[in-house]
Amino acid sequence: SSSGAGQRLSPSFDSGPCPMDQFRGAIAALFSSQDVAAQQAANQWLNEFAPTPAAWEASLNILEPALPANVGFFAANMLLNKSRTEWSRLPQESRTQLTAAISVKLQSLIQGNADALVCQRLCMVLASMAVRTNAEAVQAYLAQALNTASQAQSAAQLQSALVMLTEVQHESADLDTQRATANSKAMSPSAGAVLALVQQVLANVQAAGGESVAITAVKCLHAWCDSAHAGIGISPRPVTLARLHTEHGALLSALFQLVGSENSDLREGVVTVLVA
Repeated sequence: SSSGAGQRLSPSFDSGPCPMDQFRGAIAALFSSQDVAAQQAANQWLNEFAPTPAAWEASLNILEPALPANVGFFAANMLLNKSRTEWSRLPQESRTQLTAAISVKLQSLIQGNADALVCQRLCMVLASMAVRTNAEAVQAYLAQALNTASQAQSAAQLQSALVMLTEVQHESADLDTQRATANSKAMSPSAGAVLALVQQVLANVQAAGGESVAITAVKCLHAWCDSAHAGIGISPRPVTLARLHTEHGALLSALFQLVGSENSDLREGVVTVLVA
């Protein structure tokens, strides 16, 4: 309901005409206040604010590396929900500006050692935007992710690139068959580069940044293999075990070696790929 949109819900956050100040105050009340009534008022205000155009900028601007993880996740999740529900209604200029701004924000968060889940959520936002735009946007997104990986100077940067490459498959799979199929065709030319990246990580896990990066790489591989038989969006050249065997033998060898890993998450991820 929007009946309370113009009311002063609480002096702690509804303190002026600036949406950013109100947004910060509402989040502070929601996560930090010991007053249940203040929390409920903040939650109501945030629910009413979330669908507004101003919420794009407010939720993006509040994201900083030092922000508490729960607040960062809340803001990133608001962006994700908006990208999934409102993206098609935005003018092209706004889409372009938001995509660029969120990309810059993601890099600043990674360089500032922000919470990994917050960074992952922003990767999902960028993926959601790309798959809901067009084939060119999907290809530009993949080029950005692969470029981030090739120039990565830290495990966190490499990990974010792998998450981007994973989430574009997941976000596309949630769309209607026609859009998902178009996205798969747009992604297909990048499959070889994605597999080469995963192979590079899994062939030398420690050099790539350790087991957490390897687990992310295996999840990425599974997402690209899984798209081959998800029932929608079949790419012209799906990633199958047969293709790995003929074209990426070193990757398949690395997977078989990791079946014996002492890390259960890594081991189970590899097994999931091999039996998919």
